[in-house]
Amino acid sequence: MDRAIVDLQFANKLNNSDPQVLYELGLTYFADEKYKKCLKTLKEALKHNPYPTYLHDIYYHIGIAYCREEKFEKAIFPLSKCIDLMPTDIRYIHERAKAY
Repeated sequence: MDRAIVDLQFANKLNNSDPQVLYELGLTYFADEKYKKCLKTLKEALKHNPYPTYLHDIYYHIGIAYCREEKFEKAIFPLSKCIDLMPTDIRYIHERAKAY
């Protein structure tokens, strides 16, 4: 995991507005349980027009990172965005219900 973070941080230094690098780096922080870094990085990815097919996953990981930080009220909006983007995916509905 550490090597992936090092590589992705280097790639981000080369181009800090690449939404794909920011997305991958955010997911790596999430997997490494670095939720504050995950949140910051994934929010930055949203500012740089990520691929539409990744939007629901970005919002999902933002919502779950908030939950892991026990900031359940902040998790509602991103998890609701997931439901808007993928209305038939029940795991997003389930995760939002847990955040309430």
